[in-house]
Amino acid sequence: MKRLLVYVLAIVSLLSGCGTPVKEGVEVREAWARPAAQGDNGAVYFVIRSSQADEIVGASTKVAQAAEMHESTMDGDVMEMHHAPSVPLDAGEEVTFAPGGLHIMLVGLKQALEGGDAFDITLHFNKHEDLQVSVVVRDGQASHEDHETEIEQNRHKWQDQGISHYRFHLTVGCFCAFSQDMPLIIEVQDGEVVSMEYQSGKEIDPSQRELFKKYETIDLLFDELEAGLNGAADQVTVKYDPTYGFPTEATIDIAKEAADDELYLTISDFEALP
Repeated sequence: MKRLLVYVLAIVSLLSGCGTPVKEGVEVREAWARPAAQGDNGAVYFVIRSSQADEIVGASTKVAQAAEMHESTMDGDVMEMHHAPSVPLDAGEEVTFAPGGLHIMLVGLKQALEGGDAFDITLHFNKHEDLQVSVVVRDGQASHEDHETEIEQNRHKWQDQGISHYRFHLTVGCFCAFSQDMPLIIEVQDGEVVSMEYQSGKEIDPSQRELFKKYETIDLLFDELEAGLNGAADQVTVKYDPTYGFPTEATIDIAKEAADDELYLTISDFEALP
């Protein structure tokens, strides 16, 4: 009996000395994406952990034309998004891909992503073999309020104002012939443009009017900026009105390698109308 007790105590001591085993390899959990329409861009978020130091060097999927790693960062009160060629993974440490930070951008969706759907992406590493990850589509606002991005927060602030009739000055800055005629004075009621004219009094050319259609209302401006932040542009910086939430300044750089393709937008003299 005494010999048996000593044997049991030895086994218990041996097991307790082992501790909790650490799972080897790469683990990914909580992979999800927001709903998105076919042809639009989407984003994938997850938590990843590697038992050994490594780095994610890319991603691929069949549901989009391309999958790119991006990171949104704050520079003062300005949010910027840039391409991340690789993401380092320290041994044993978790890295979180979440709205407002790291994410896998799905560029040019080949199919709509609807709530409840699931699809696969493949992560590529410097050392570890490729890893296929199942992604669930769900409403980010409903299940991840704490991770709401800055542009979403300000869009909701704008929508909460309930302003249906307003006027503002829009300056579109670029290497364009019409720059000297800016700003535009735009009046909007119930989501439709009531009037648009150059402050200079010059008539708006029809071809230029097509360009301005993307930014002619506050809601359309939000749409364009959010598309840029979701991967349609290499870099987007935005400042917001602290009271109403609408963008006051924005820079959109479609391709950082290209020269003279930056677009600068400024909203000023905002006025809520009866």
